[in-house]
Amino acid sequence: AGAEDPLSGFPADDFLTGKGGFLQVFTHGLTGLRLREDGVRLAPTLPPQLHEGVTLKGLRFRDAAYEVEVGPRTTTVRLTSGTPFTVHTEEGPRRLASTLTLPTRRPDMVPTADAARCRPVTATSEAPGLYAEAAVDGSPATSWSPEGAAGSLTVDLGARPLRITAVTPRWSDVPPASSTLETSLDGRFWRPYLAGDTARKVRLTVRSQDPEKPAGVTELRVEAEDR
Repeated sequence: AGAEDPLSGFPADDFLTGKGGFLQVFTHGLTGLRLREDGVRLAPTLPPQLHEGVTLKGLRFRDAAYEVEVGPRTTTVRLTSGTPFTVHTEEGPRRLASTLTLPTRRPDMVPTADAARCRPVTATSEAPGLYAEAAVDGSPATSWSPEGAAGSLTVDLGARPLRITAVTPRWSDVPPASSTLETSLDGRFWRPYLAGDTARKVRLTVRSQDPEKPAGVTELRVEAEDR
């Protein structure tokens, strides 16, 4: 980079470990792949954002090659070459000699009293790796944080207005210095949340004391009833 280049001193290095981590989201995250001495463990899952499914080819166990097609409802595992081996599943061990069909876990289709679970969500900003979707994915292991001292998270509860009975933010290790909850019918006009409000959207705004350590939300739970 030249001396006048604003990015001088910050070259775009090629990190193979970063690429490997990204690929493992698919090979190990969506398939639930875990290697064992006597085979592999598979526990496929599919988030609603990938509703059409994902296919992974060229996976290997010892001398065997196989592929995993994670579909919206079921997952197909195919042996493409090599020696049959054991696939450990939620229902127990199965032998992969040709094709296996496994159920695909869909968190967004599991009955829940949380009206915000897996609903569309946006944020004014996101700290790296701490995305808005993490606040409504049903997992306390993931969280959203704004980039900086303040930020807002907005959940779309659907086309039909709901009567909101409770809104509960679950904080990460860093709670906010202050926070506000608001509801809206149209996303343009907002008012402070009161139990019993009728709304289609819920907005949480957090303010942190230290902008270098912004507050985090592991889950924004919304309990609601039909009008």
